[in-house]
Amino acid sequence: MNLNENTDITIPIRNLLAIAVGISLFLAQFFLITGRISVLEEDNRKHTEEIETAKTFRYQWSRGELGLVGIDIEQNIRLNHIEKDVITIIKKGEKHEDDYKTHN
Repeated sequence: MNLNENTDITIPIRNLLAIAVGISLFLAQFFLITGRISVLEEDNRKHTEEIETAKTFRYQWSRGELGLVGIDIEQNIRLNHIEKDVITIIKKGEKHEDDYKTHN
């Protein structure tokens, strides 16, 4: 067998078309898969950033570094009033107990 630049090679046109279609399908799938992987990597990066932000927020919130929201401030004011009322009730109860002991 002697191969050189003048050697004739014959390929049926249907085989040539099948090869072209196969390469086209392969390239289309390659680019679709590559694009999908890129989207998934970006989503993963965003989710990782959100998780880190949530972790930081949770730690700072639990330590009180971020301050209080309006609802927490209102709740603290109400608790302070309730605490004062309870202290007043306890003092009155102790006074009544002392009065009861002195009368009996």
